[in-house]
Amino acid sequence: MERWEKLVSAYLNLDRRIIYLLVALAVLIPLIWPLNLPVKAREEVKAIFDTIEELPPGSTILIANDYDPSSEPELYPMTVALLKHSFLKKHKVIIITLWLTGPGLVVKALEQVKEELKPLGVEPKEGVDYAFLGFKPGGFAVILQMGGNIYGLETDYAGNRLEDLPIFENVRSLRDIDYQVVLAAGNTIDTWIIYGSERYSYLIGGGVTGVIAPNIYPYYKARQLNGILGGLRGASEYERLLNAKYQVGVGRASKGMDAQTMVHLLIVFGVILANLAFFVQRSIERGRD
Repeated sequence: MERWEKLVSAYLNLDRRIIYLLVALAVLIPLIWPLNLPVKAREEVKAIFDTIEELPPGSTILIANDYDPSSEPELYPMTVALLKHSFLKKHKVIIITLWLTGPGLVVKALEQVKEELKPLGVEPKEGVDYAFLGFKPGGFAVILQMGGNIYGLETDYAGNRLEDLPIFENVRSLRDIDYQVVLAAGNTIDTWIIYGSERYSYLIGGGVTGVIAPNIYPYYKARQLNGILGGLRGASEYERLLNAKYQVGVGRASKGMDAQTMVHLLIVFGVILANLAFFVQRSIERGRD
């Protein structure tokens, strides 16, 4: 009995630094050595994957990267996965951001994707296979301009005239877009739906942070969005679908989900042990009485 009492007392008075160390290990180990825990893709995630997968090669996909570095952990992996998938399917990709803080993240994603696709023999060319329009201020006014005449945006991020780029030879407005995915940390999905897809009749999907996801499900239920990537989990599910099809390896989101799962299991295990210790301690105290 004395031994049990010592164990219970030691656990209930555990130094918080040990707890911090355990949490740190639960996060770091899966990030360094991915556990590849099973993940099942939900219907709304699979809808976006299937749309890009089933479009004929050469289709035009528009990606709106409307987020900043604070949302990078959840939305950046979506950008990388969507770019990889589009290039592997030989689609044309046009990227734009309505957020001032977006361009740096897009450039980083493009560099990463091109580097990771090289071993697979896929080398997308700027101006031919993809174009980055950069940050365009104006919100809905930019979308309306793209709906009327995309050349009205004049230049891409590098300063090239849009009408001189081969990728825009058959893309004059949003009506020529085959599919769009909006990755947003704010309310720009609403803006793209209202002034873009609903007005110019093209298909659109959305990727958002976990806290925003519940707010856009009504659009999905109303078929104004054909699919949703919700938070880190949605990004991870898309990465797993992509890896299962093309063996491109797991990305940052899958590693992050492994780490998140391990921390959650650690917390649950700790709560269970704490409750057991409490009841054992109370039983010991009653025995003394």
